[in-house]
Amino acid sequence: MDESTQALDELFRQAIRRKVFSGAALSAGEPCRTVLRKTWGATRFGGVPVGEETLFDLASLTKPLVTACLCMDAVRRGHMELDAPLSRFFPRRMIPRDKRSVTVRHLLAHCSGLPPYRPFYRDLWGIPPAKRLETVVRWILSTPLLALPETECHYSDLGFILLGWILEEALGAPLDRLARRLLFRPAGVSLGFRRFGEEDGDGSAAGDPGVAATEFCPWRGRLLQGEVHDENAWMLGGVAGHAGLFGTAREVHRWLGILWRTLKGPSNPLGWPSSLVQELFRKQELVRGSTRTPGFDTPSPQGSSAGHCFSSSSVGHLGFTGTSFWMDLRREAVVVLLTNRVHASREGSAMSDFRPLAHDAVMRALGKGAWRCGD
Repeated sequence: MDESTQALDELFRQAIRRKVFSGAALSAGEPCRTVLRKTWGATRFGGVPVGEETLFDLASLTKPLVTACLCMDAVRRGHMELDAPLSRFFPRRMIPRDKRSVTVRHLLAHCSGLPPYRPFYRDLWGIPPAKRLETVVRWILSTPLLALPETECHYSDLGFILLGWILEEALGAPLDRLARRLLFRPAGVSLGFRRFGEEDGDGSAAGDPGVAATEFCPWRGRLLQGEVHDENAWMLGGVAGHAGLFGTAREVHRWLGILWRTLKGPSNPLGWPSSLVQELFRKQELVRGSTRTPGFDTPSPQGSSAGHCFSSSSVGHLGFTGTSFWMDLRREAVVVLLTNRVHASREGSAMSDFRPLAHDAVMRALGKGAWRCGD
């Protein structure tokens, strides 16, 4: 074991001792070749060791890996246009005046003006499960904007819940089936949602030891291990445009490799033209200073979670549960880092401090440490 790999191991062991998370999984290397694959810790404090097959709640990685990719596939199939307004998908009477200029592109790039979050789950108990998504969509459309479209960037779960509904209506199937049929099955990638319905009672997975635990949820009255952490996604049956995807570090890396292959040429299992992924990875700059592409993020000039070793030609995303990925398109490097940082607590900045250190350490272990964002 070389010095950089030893330093990486020690960094993760220290984080576990400090209870930043109970376990972690890493897959890193080139887009289509894994160079470094490691696991640390346990699926919960005092639980079984994390292994390469351990599933993590990927949280907001759902946005780029499923919802944004399905939007691009819908564009390819002629079911959607990025600059189509909401009136293309909803009756005009449902769309307040302030949202009539909001487009699919605005939702994908987080510049629609919609607020980041609303705790809709608190008011959904009395709504039949089959009506909950439709109800939430009505509530979102009636939620006042924080700003006019293209004037401010507000990272928004609400926008991606809307996109999930639009995709289901445009493509005629539930989001999890669309992801499986149009994305992951053709690519041979094992990522997916963990849906539950009325027949499953309260949706509890009764503590699945093969899944990294998230936190003890006082609202549900149990430790979450195998069911989606996000409360709004849970009330929608575990499947939503903003959260709900589960997977391993290996399979996230493989899916990023598929997108890379598609970007670089026509030989790919999705049958997409490379221009589709070029647009997916292109920083939109609809709002001055925004780092967003349609569904992905790019490194901030200062203080990026990607650390100091990814170039400005990188795309990535974070998940609230402690998950992330970054792919450097110039340096041909990928780092997928999955943790369960909310298992200890959703509060605090420990994970925000840890992420850039971890990314720098991984890039040094890959021999790609001599770099600075913006180069």
